[in-house]
Amino acid sequence: MIYQTNSKDQTTKITIQVKAPNGTTYEVDKITSFSLAFDILNLGDPFSITVPDPKKKWKNILVPGQPLKVFASNPNVQNGAQVQMYDGLIVNRQRISDIDRGSVIQLNCFDKGWYLLNNCPEVWQQITTGTYVDLFKKYAGDSTWGFVNADGTLNLTTDAATSRKIRQGLVTGRQGELQAAAVGGLLVYRIQTEPGMTNASLLLKYAKNFGRLCNITPDGAFQVFTPDYAQNPSYRLDYHDDNQRVKNNVLNIRIQEKIDSVYTNVTVVGETVLNLTPNPDDPNTGKFRGYASNSRILPFTHNLSYTEGELYKSGYANVAAKWRLDRGLFDASTFIYRVRGHQQQGKFWTPDTMVQVNDTVNDVVQNLYLAFVRLERTPQGDIAELHLKYPNLLVPVQIVPNTPTIAR
Repeated sequence: MIYQTNSKDQTTKITIQVKAPNGTTYEVDKITSFSLAFDILNLGDPFSITVPDPKKKWKNILVPGQPLKVFASNPNVQNGAQVQMYDGLIVNRQRISDIDRGSVIQLNCFDKGWYLLNNCPEVWQQITTGTYVDLFKKYAGDSTWGFVNADGTLNLTTDAATSRKIRQGLVTGRQGELQAAAVGGLLVYRIQTEPGMTNASLLLKYAKNFGRLCNITPDGAFQVFTPDYAQNPSYRLDYHDDNQRVKNNVLNIRIQEKIDSVYTNVTVVGETVLNLTPNPDDPNTGKFRGYASNSRILPFTHNLSYTEGELYKSGYANVAAKWRLDRGLFDASTFIYRVRGHQQQGKFWTPDTMVQVNDTVNDVVQNLYLAFVRLERTPQGDIAELHLKYPNLLVPVQIVPNTPTIAR
């Protein structure tokens, strides 16, 4: 089958719903340009939208700080039905007037992760022991941010499969409750907030310790997940310079490769949380190390050592080192493809999916993991920029079941 773009792909329509300062919700469907970014590594995806405003209709409505939802529609996706892309807020705007071109408002927005990235908890708060759900309630539980409902239920999920289907346009919403209980088994120990910490840094750090990623779903839930590399490819890319050129659906490609994040040996140091008697002959009493190595990845030695304050159990150390080693490999290579249109085969381009790549020009013939997507309206039409990564690098970390002794 040939996966090509047709002319209808130039008709993606963006609609926003914004809650004005007076509490009224308005729908804006005249959008002249937009840039929508989705990154699996981001908590707080940015996006920008330009709205014509010749008669100052939106001057007092599209103002910074107001919540909004963003929807996309395309004739090839669910017959043009609206598909939710973001639940976020306006962070800043520019009002621009030109005597010939008229007036517009440029909105710079983020999804709801912005609240967590730009808030600091009260200093010296402590959690002695608990679960990730406890951590979430404490540092994402402000009623104005939208992560905890009025009835006390959490907008917290591990259901990444449904999240990507919502943004692709394959489903219209979640069936049943969010799966907050699925992260309840992730235990956290001995937290004290310090000046400069943000709510996001705490949530991200403890998710990372278990090999989890965090982002915001299109319907506004906080998501803790790991990539599903076993899923079937949702899309296909073809790029050839021989008699197979008729299959091409790629405008251009850049391949970025680097070695500064690639290590042959990684050492991580943790420390037990015990009432230990100081040993003057051993300044490292209570400390332990974890290792990971891949000596054949480079033609020379490239070592990394670092401390991880929350590795309170030696069983975590090796898996933490392996995660750091693999994350470096994940960052080292990026395949950036630009294609025309925002959808393929009835699905909006969406990250956390697999892509079948058949690029004989660059000898890239394999399934790759789609980690970042940017959908843009440009003078050349609707363009999607796709950042693909090698698969099987960000894998779940084994959870150590037993609880360490906590010094009180």
